[in-house]
Amino acid sequence: MTPRMLPILAAALLALPVIGRPARASEATAAGAPVLVELFTSQGCSSCPPADAFLKELSGRDDVIALSFHVDYWDRLGWRDPYASGWNTRRQRDYRDAFALPYVYTPQMVVDGRDQAVGSDRSAVTALIDRHRRDGGAVPFTLEARGDGSARLVIPARPGLSGRLTLFGYDREHRIDIRAGENSGRRLLNTNVVAVVEDWGLWSGEAVDISHPLPEPREGRGYALVLSEEAGGPFRTGVLGAARLGAAP
Repeated sequence: MTPRMLPILAAALLALPVIGRPARASEATAAGAPVLVELFTSQGCSSCPPADAFLKELSGRDDVIALSFHVDYWDRLGWRDPYASGWNTRRQRDYRDAFALPYVYTPQMVVDGRDQAVGSDRSAVTALIDRHRRDGGAVPFTLEARGDGSARLVIPARPGLSGRLTLFGYDREHRIDIRAGENSGRRLLNTNVVAVVEDWGLWSGEAVDISHPLPEPREGRGYALVLSEEAGGPFRTGVLGAARLGAAP
């Protein structure tokens, strides 16, 4: 998976037209943004299935956006994860550096880009989610799907804040029989597997109301748009807000 890089300058954001009425709205409203939970996992890791199951449970919560990022450093141990990518691994390594960890590991869950825990440690992850949910997102925004394969993005003005918008397209569910490696002989269920990454560019605190095409819409495809602090590169941490769309029509 290679992310599409589509920089959008603030002026262009404001200039794009908004056409038609919204078909569906995201859960990010004035009440606060959902908490983003990222699971770094691999089908080649025998410790990951319990975390995969936990992520599936989290994906059913309205106040959580749960995404699964499959890393590729387990592929050399007998089973090549078809959903793994070097981009996902680089993202996790950037979190490693941000959290001053000595190494990357699976399963790992990162909450709102600011805290991390072992992905199968339900109590630790739940406590982090609860804390970030109470804090609320700094920039609640809305993302609304349209019937023409595009989405309407509305961000309120927040002078003094800035960030980068990244869209993640994810597959709702994959079931696969593992034929080698640590999980050989098992049938695994992976949920909200990130398949597409698209850079929607920088935001500089201005009010935004635009329409933007969604990449690779298909049955079972959902989308999450994340606004993160722009602090040194595309993988930097710190989520300012997030919103999601259901499976594309």
